[in-house]
Amino acid sequence: MDEWDAADGEGCTVVSPGPGENPGGFDARSFYRRQFVHWIATADGLREVSAKPPPPWHVFAWSDRIRRSGAEILTQMYPAEISGLIRGLVLGERKAVPE
Repeated sequence: MDEWDAADGEGCTVVSPGPGENPGGFDARSFYRRQFVHWIATADGLREVSAKPPPPWHVFAWSDRIRRSGAEILTQMYPAEISGLIRGLVLGERKAVPE
């Protein structure tokens, strides 16, 4: 099993899923490979885990900026009573849709 310390090396490890141990039993390696998961990170506790924002050129950061600017435009274009509904339909914002 491949293993190494995470970038900061304090209480975090990254491992590749191991093969199935029991004949005919659950094979974690095959399952995760089908889910496109190649490494599993574990930490000693939440104190060891921190989220870092993606770089500005990353596709997720780019799509978030597009979505936020689209939400602002739709909020300005439509009255407050229906802007949440429009943002929900166009951008998929569930929290913006009034109940």
